[in-house]
Amino acid sequence: MVNAGAPFRMRALATAEASTYAGIVRLVRAAQEAKAPLVRLADRYAAFFVPLALAWSGLAWLMTGSAERGLAVLVVATPCPLLLAAPIAIVAGVSRSARRGIVIKGGGAIETLARVRARCTWIRRARSRRGRRT
Repeated sequence: MVNAGAPFRMRALATAEASTYAGIVRLVRAAQEAKAPLVRLADRYAAFFVPLALAWSGLAWLMTGSAERGLAVLVVATPCPLLLAAPIAIVAGVSRSARRGIVIKGGGAIETLARVRARCTWIRRARSRRGRRT
């Protein structure tokens, strides 16, 4: 290895744990561990729905004598869309924001943003000015 310049002295004033990067990593880990309100709601419904789906599946099997019918009821009645859609949507939103340089603390923040109603008057003004010039 060849040095490209003169030697220099450097003194560290803080540890790596105090860096901005380490702070971002801590925020991301905390967001991954915390569940969004919608995910908690889906989990609550699934806790009731899964045993019910298993019971219906077993009942279909017993009534028809066909394990295939019981399995068909189980496949149709599983709450996979309920359990998977909410976390996947939140992860997709967080990762898309991260690609644009926006760090979101968790899914709860995205759900709060979904309820925000704002009017962008500066866009309307710009469009109306363009329309007057032409």
